[in-house]
Amino acid sequence: QATLGWQMQVGGSASVSLDGVWTKTRNLPRSWDLNASTRGIREGDAESLPTAEGDQFRPVQPRAGGFRRLTTTESGGRASYTGLYAAARMNAGDAVSLDASYVLSRSRNDTEDINFNATQGNRFDLEWADAVNDRRHKASLRAIWNPESRLTLSGVADYQSGTPVNRVAGAINGETGLPGFRDLDGSGDTFGNGFLGNQDRFFGVPRNGERLPGSFLLHGSAAYGVAVRGTAVELRADVFNLLNAANPGGYANGIPGGGARTQVGRPGDPIVFASSGAPRQLQFSLRVEF
Repeated sequence: QATLGWQMQVGGSASVSLDGVWTKTRNLPRSWDLNASTRGIREGDAESLPTAEGDQFRPVQPRAGGFRRLTTTESGGRASYTGLYAAARMNAGDAVSLDASYVLSRSRNDTEDINFNATQGNRFDLEWADAVNDRRHKASLRAIWNPESRLTLSGVADYQSGTPVNRVAGAINGETGLPGFRDLDGSGDTFGNGFLGNQDRFFGVPRNGERLPGSFLLHGSAAYGVAVRGTAVELRADVFNLLNAANPGGYANGIPGGGARTQVGRPGDPIVFASSGAPRQLQFSLRVEF
C-alpha cells in the first residue's frame, strides 16, 4: 500500500488537499473445486445443460452417496484499489462554511468473499473485474449557514456513479416478469449463488461489465434553538432525498448478487430495477439540553 498527500491553507479561512492511495492485495480466500468440470462455456451455449452431461467432464464421476463438487478454500485471490481524493474547505465569514470533495477511484478483484466461486470450474482468470462496490466517481458538497445565532440551515448534495452490473445467463420470464437462470455447462447450482451473483455467464460476457445509472441526491435540514425557562431546546427538521430522485444503483446493498446489480442476458439487454433506493423522507426532532 502506498499513499501520497498534499495540502495547503489559503489565507486564514480556506484549505485544499489532494490525496492518492494505491493498494495491492494478494492471498485472498476463495472457494476452490477439487472436482471441477473442465467443459467450460462454449460459443453458442444458450440453454441449460443437464448435470449428467456436465459430470462427464469431472475427474471423479458423481455417484449415489458421493459428491459432485468437492470444495475447499484456497488463498489465490487478488485485489487492487487506486483512489484520488480532492477536498476544499472554506469559511465565508462567521455565518457560512463550505466543504466539497471529489473521489476518483477504481476497485478490482477476482474474488468478492470467502465463498466466491468461478463460474467455469476454477477459471478465476475470467473473474478479474471491477468490484461490486466500485463507484468510480463520487462528488459531495456540504454547506452550513447561520444567518443568526439561533438558526442553522444546512444542505448536502451528493453525486456518485452507479455500481457494476453482472450479466448472468438467463432471460426474463414473459409471464411472471421474473429472471430465470441457465446452467450452460451442466455444473449444477452452487449454494449461495443467488447471494454472490456468480451464476454462469454467456460466452464472452465479462463479470461486472456494465454500469447502473449514476445518482444525484440532495438533503437539507433546519435547526432552531430557543431557551425555555433557562433550558436550551432545539427544534430540527431534516429532509432526505429532497428531489425524490430515483436511486437505482447508488445505495448500499449488503448482498452482492442482489438488487439491480445482477441482471440476466447479454450486455445491452434491458435492465430490470427491482428496487430503487429510499424515496423522499422527512424527519422532525426535538432536543433538550440540561
